[in-house]
Amino acid sequence: MASRSMISQLLGPGFTLLLSAFLLIASVLLSRAAGNDELFGDFYSALILLNVIGIGLLALMSAFQIWRLIGQFRARVLGSRLTLRFVGTFAVLALIPLAVVYYFAVQFLSRGIDSWFDVQIEQALDDALLLGRSSLESIKLDVVDQLRDDADKIQNAESSFEVFQLLDELRQASDFEEMSLHSMSGKILASSSKDAISLIPNVPDERVIRQLRQGKVYSEMEPIAGGGLQLRVAIRITGRQVGDTDRVLLVIDPLPLRYSRLGQSVEAAYAEYEKLQYLRRPLTFSFVLTLSLVTLMTLLISLLIAIYLARRLVAPLRDLAEGTQAVAQGDYGKQLPVTSGDELGVLVSSFNRMTQEISSAQTAVRNSQIEAEKQRAYLETVLAHLSSGVMSFDSHRQLRTHNAAAERILHTPLGTFVESSIAEMINALPTAKPLLNMIDQGISD
Repeated sequence: MASRSMISQLLGPGFTLLLSAFLLIASVLLSRAAGNDELFGDFYSALILLNVIGIGLLALMSAFQIWRLIGQFRARVLGSRLTLRFVGTFAVLALIPLAVVYYFAVQFLSRGIDSWFDVQIEQALDDALLLGRSSLESIKLDVVDQLRDDADKIQNAESSFEVFQLLDELRQASDFEEMSLHSMSGKILASSSKDAISLIPNVPDERVIRQLRQGKVYSEMEPIAGGGLQLRVAIRITGRQVGDTDRVLLVIDPLPLRYSRLGQSVEAAYAEYEKLQYLRRPLTFSFVLTLSLVTLMTLLISLLIAIYLARRLVAPLRDLAEGTQAVAQGDYGKQLPVTSGDELGVLVSSFNRMTQEISSAQTAVRNSQIEAEKQRAYLETVLAHLSSGVMSFDSHRQLRTHNAAAERILHTPLGTFVESSIAEMINALPTAKPLLNMIDQGISD
């Protein structure tokens, strides 16, 4: 018994939490060592061994807990089937997302780890990004300024025909691909395009309209199908007079292909990167190994937590099942411990109240029966000592009780007529017919 108690303590939730916390700390140190940290890099092998030993202990603990659950299931222990179902559900819910994350993490490591080594590549990418942003921002500002001037001109237009003519002139003057005028709801009011085949211009979407309603100017670079970039700029034109609706002036302007050549500096930097290819495999293996150990440790901890939570969830249900069996056997005084304040605790409390009420009702029925027997005995005693004959009938005219005096008067043992009707008694006792007719008449009245 002492050995079993010690094993239960070692495999209990306290030891599991302590071991899990220790392994989490070891995993953090292992991840830092995998990154060649100066403080922990020399202890990488020892940390790997430490994590493997800890994961082995977790695996043994998980196997033991599962073996216990299976044994309880085979022994038909109450609640073991539901516990296994909960454990299986929790394990699947933990395994699927963990496997997905692990897969994509490994893919990310194997494909993206190369970009962490060469400073020249990082500098080239930074230079290209800075140059591209500066050029694009300059183009954006120029187009926005031009579009503000065009918006003022369109705002002063007097008629729809003048607006159409002005859109063509402004588009041709600025060499835009497309210029269109829309309502704030996106409805097309006027448009002008280089492409004569294009019948329907680009319409501002909800994101553009929302930004314009906030008083901002929309200007973004968008990729073009087939390569290249285009600049989409939208500006809000307010009404000149009260009651005039606001409008949206939208411009589409493709950028020259020369901007795509900014990536050539990145390609040149990658040529130097080939010298560092020999570092890719060992470092990738190191990170994948670390990730695998952490993933396996997380899975085992999740499994142990699932077993613990499943047992805690099933415990009130098991107690309820035992309580209902006790009630079925007649033990109405059964009370269950309330261990939580959630819905299961409310259910257990309701069961306790039910058994209390059943026990109280059973006691009340028993007391009522005792009292009824006392009253019956008293009535029989009173009737037995009366000199007058007494017979009682129910609403259906059936004989219920009588005394000895009535038998003496009628010279008939009335015990054979209990629950017999007055008509049946008249047929059997013709000498008592007048009396019985009077009794029948009295009941009718």
